[in-house]
This record gives sequence, C-alpha cells and structure tokens, in this order.
Amino acid sequence: MSESRQIPNAQAQRQGTQRADLVQQRQQQGGQSGRQAVSVLVLILREDGKTLILERASWPGFWQSVTGGVEWGEATQAAALRELAEETTLTPLHMIDRRVVRRFEIFPQYRHKYPSHIRFNEEHEFVARVPLSASVNIDPKEHVDYAWVSVDEAIARCLSWSNQMALRAYQWEFG
Repeated sequence: MSESRQIPNAQAQRQGTQRADLVQQRQQQGGQSGRQAVSVLVLILREDGKTLILERASWPGFWQSVTGGVEWGEATQAAALRELAEETTLTPLHMIDRRVVRRFEIFPQYRHKYPSHIRFNEEHEFVARVPLSASVNIDPKEHVDYAWVSVDEAIARCLSWSNQMALRAYQWEFG
C-alpha cells in the first residue's frame, strides 16, 4: 500500500525552494534548456466518488485526468494546483501528494517540446477532492470534453497506462 500525505503550505514552500535549488544545480551542471521532463497527474474525485476525465483537443479519443508539466523551479504540489486551475478552474477542498512517481516514455508526437536527448518523463501523482457542486470549465485549446465517471469507467476510457495505474491504486487503497 502506498503512503499518502497532505502537504501544508509551509512544507510545500520548503519543497519548492529545495526543488528550485536542485533545478539550478542541474542547469549549472548540464546547461539544460527547454522543457523539463517532470509532470504531475491529478486525479480529481468528487464527494460522490466520481472522477473527472478530460478528452484532449490535440488527440481525439484520448481521455485522461488532469496532467501537465512542472515549470523550472516549481514545486510539484504547486504545479498540480496550477494545472488543476488552468485545465478545469477547480479549487480542491484538499489535495494529497500520493508520493508516487512513475517514469514513462514520452509519446513521439510530444517529444518536440523537450531537448532532443530527453525520451522519458517523471510523473508525480496527486489526488484532489472537490465538492459535489464543483463546476468545471475547460479550455477548448486543451480539451474538447469532460465527464464525471466511476473509477472503473475512467480506467476503461483512459489510454495512458500511468493514468490507469493511478486510478487502480486509488481504487485499491480507498475502495
């Protein structure tokens, strides 16, 4: 069973500072430029147990939870909150850092966003709880549709294996 934890704001700020120091150190060592291969996956759960999935505008039929890149110097929790707001306008009641990181190969159609030597991404997993009355607004440049579905249906509709694993882990741990 994976360990989950809620992150207080002060701790998130410390982690952000530590992350910024690490990023600066990596930049000095390797002169990295372009997008870093670190992202967040945010499972969004309503009080009735339904989860939010979104259909990508750039890939019709590709359903997923909220995902997005971590900006240079940004803490992963800050990135999760930012991506949640940018992609859905939702504000969570609370967010849990599941302390799960999955490494996966970047889809070929998205590799142009990264330096040429980057082939793998590191994805950090979060769970956000929202009220039943939560109102979703999607950016049509990023997503063309959304649905509140059971976790089983989300697993069936999401094409990303890392998204499916996150949903299965949530289902196993929290029922």
